[in-house]
Amino acid sequence: MVKYSVCKPKLSHSCKNLSGIDTVLRIDKQGKSVIVSLEQKIVSSLLRNAVHLIWIVVIVFLTHFFVLNNFDITKYVTAIIVIVFLYLLMGVVREESLIMVHSLGYQVTSKYIIGQRDLFIPWNQVQSIFINEVIIRHKVIYLLTILTKEEGGEKLIPLFAELQPRLKHLELICKHLKGSNS
Repeated sequence: MVKYSVCKPKLSHSCKNLSGIDTVLRIDKQGKSVIVSLEQKIVSSLLRNAVHLIWIVVIVFLTHFFVLNNFDITKYVTAIIVIVFLYLLMGVVREESLIMVHSLGYQVTSKYIIGQRDLFIPWNQVQSIFINEVIIRHKVIYLLTILTKEEGGEKLIPLFAELQPRLKHLELICKHLKGSNS
C-alpha cells in the first residue's frame, strides 16, 4: 500500500513593505522544512527610480543651461548621473528568501537585478531566531534576526533587511519557522 502525504498549501500574500513598495510574501511549509520568499514587484521600483533619475537630469540640465550656458558640461554631468544610477540599480534587491531545513540549516539568498548572494548557516550554529528592533536610516524598524554562535563569539544575522517587511509579516514568518523547529 502506498501512502501519500498531504502538504500544506503555499501561503501567498501581496503586501506593501515599510517603504510602501508592493511585495509578495510566500511561505511554503513541507514537513519540517519552510521556504520563505519576499519578492519586490520590480516594475514599481524601476518606475520610482526612473522618476528620480528624470528629475535629477532635468535639474542638472537646467542648472547648467541657465548658470553656465555650456552644453558640453551638461552632457558629461548627465552621463555621470546615468552611470551612477545604473550602478545603484544593480544593488536593488529583487527577492530575498530563506530556506530552513530542520537539522540541516538555513539558506539565505538575496537576488539582485544582476546576480545573487547566498549564505548558509549550519543548524548547530543557530542559537535562536527572533524579531529584533533596530535603527536604520533614522527609523526604528523590526527585522527577523538569527543569533549564531561561532568560535569568536555570537553573531547577529538580519534577514529580509533590504525589502523590510512589516511587523505583522515578520511575526507570521517567525511563527512558521518556530513551528517547524518543534
